[in-house]
Amino acid sequence: RCLSDWSSDVCSSDLWAPETDLMLQNNLLAHFGELTSAIVINPKLSPHLTPAQTSDEVHKQLGCAMGDALSVGNFITTGDRVAVGSGRAVYWVMKRLVDLNRMFNLDKVSLMSLAGALYPQHHSIANNLRLDADYHVQMLASRFQKPLDNLWFLSHPIVSANPKPILEIGRASCRERV
Repeated sequence: RCLSDWSSDVCSSDLWAPETDLMLQNNLLAHFGELTSAIVINPKLSPHLTPAQTSDEVHKQLGCAMGDALSVGNFITTGDRVAVGSGRAVYWVMKRLVDLNRMFNLDKVSLMSLAGALYPQHHSIANNLRLDADYHVQMLASRFQKPLDNLWFLSHPIVSANPKPILEIGRASCRERV
């Protein structure tokens, strides 16, 4: 299972709730038989947003819709290993689970960061450390009532304007098991 991909700090369903595109969602499920679920939305967007704000808002709405689905579904089950990515939509998934106070009562679940530390100025209109996959893993971990089986974090940056430090880190072990 993999959760990978901000404008305001609220996913108020009255303000953001996009329409679900059920026809496209069903077509995806029919075409890709290995998919167990899909979430397709038609975002509600203000015509007054800049392109960068529009991009942020689409990520927010998609993340909130996924958070809603995770909060009522059985996407995560006992014994799962869940890989969590970075980015705006993933942040909103985790934020939505926190806001809904969704708690999972599951055993033997492991969480793993897929992307480690990022430099978020490369990904959005505003610098925001909430884009970090390690942070997302911590947010998701807070939603479990029972102790998790394992947590894995990538403790080094893997995105950089200068690739030299990344290559040096690549020679060392960058997976840290907690």
